[in-house]
Amino acid sequence: MTRRIIAIVLFCLIGFAVCAQEREAPEVSVYSLGDQTFSISAGLTVPLFFLGIDGSIEPAAGHLRLGAVGSLRWGSFLNNELSIGVELGGMFAQTVLRRTIIILPVSSVVAYALRFYPFEVLMHATLGVDFMRLDNDLYVGPLVKPGASFYWNYSSEWSFGLRAEYWFVPELYFGASPPKAESTFGNFLTVTLSTLYHF
Repeated sequence: MTRRIIAIVLFCLIGFAVCAQEREAPEVSVYSLGDQTFSISAGLTVPLFFLGIDGSIEPAAGHLRLGAVGSLRWGSFLNNELSIGVELGGMFAQTVLRRTIIILPVSSVVAYALRFYPFEVLMHATLGVDFMRLDNDLYVGPLVKPGASFYWNYSSEWSFGLRAEYWFVPELYFGASPPKAESTFGNFLTVTLSTLYHF
């Protein structure tokens, strides 16, 4: 009787171990050379502060309200972790005087993938040019956006998650008109919902 109980317990343990191995995610790379991704993101823009060229800091809350942001991003993997790509996006927010500021960036993107199946984290840095418009004034300047995306892998092709990015937007002027002292550095935080397609 005791031997039968021991045999049944061992049989059950072996069965559980086999089932666990079958359920466990295979240790394979999700991405490889030439794999491509396309993502769509949309969410909120939080104006943080403006940094003056003289080092002064002014909170953005007195100038801008919460805004909206969206982007389309394509990437191609160079190996299992590293990808490069391009992004087209747009952000707008209203000033406290109900004027609308629009920023349209065109950027290159470098991303590094970390995986914790069924999740993955993409650490990315974006460098590009932004077209900023306020009323009839147009400004073209540089843009830097470090950030990270957290995805849940729904399938081998589709992933869903959140993206957070820090926008550093220099607005630089040279010469006497407008004066150099008007140069400023905008700082924004964007939080978006993101869908990633892998092909």
